[in-house]
Amino acid sequence: MRSLEERLSRENLYLREEVESSHDFQGVIGCSEAIRAALAQIERVAPTGATVLVVGETGTGKELAVRSLHALSNRRDGILVKVACAAIPNR
Repeated sequence: MRSLEERLSRENLYLREEVESSHDFQGVIGCSEAIRAALAQIERVAPTGATVLVVGETGTGKELAVRSLHALSNRRDGILVKVACAAIPNR
């Protein structure tokens, strides 16, 4: 019972930190044409409410893109739930 309480406490802390952290384009570094194009797409899709799947190699900044998209969307006051698609079986 105690370990369940500790686990829930850790999960609660993690979720609170995720909700309280605010990100926009501040975390994105670069001014290349590719970066500018990606940011333009984020700005274009953010207000639409569309479902977005962000794909890319490890370390390319997918989470920064998702946080930027969330920060610019109408859902910015809600919780951002990230799903690691690699953990989903493809069969």
